[in-house]
Amino acid sequence: GDALQRMPPSEAPGIMLLNPPYGERIAAAGVAGRGRDQFVPGLLAAARSGQPREHREQVQTDDGGDFFLQLSAHWKKNFAGWSAWMLTPDLKLPGRMRLKESRRVPMWNGPIECRLFRFDLVAGSARRDAGEQA
Repeated sequence: GDALQRMPPSEAPGIMLLNPPYGERIAAAGVAGRGRDQFVPGLLAAARSGQPREHREQVQTDDGGDFFLQLSAHWKKNFAGWSAWMLTPDLKLPGRMRLKESRRVPMWNGPIECRLFRFDLVAGSARRDAGEQA
């Protein structure tokens, strides 16, 4: 189902694990067999999409909003008390989600340098930007 519509499966808080897609593929015997120093981030995805890497960083929803910002607002509204762990190569993702990570674990997903972020979710809503009015 759609992550922006999914509700908690129980009243008791739990743990979510997410490994969202981030535009890279790890070939079984390709770059993984050659080592991390041979990996060129975004090369395969950029070639497939025809878009420069900087235009693919933010995942957009159908209505044009940033998916991860909407996801964090959904979590704050419906998943208070839960912990969410997310594996991503985007080191700026916590700031874009307007969440403060409680853990930041450096790791590699094949040849891709990533972070495993832990978010302890509390009730609230996404803050408005400085120029935005209610």
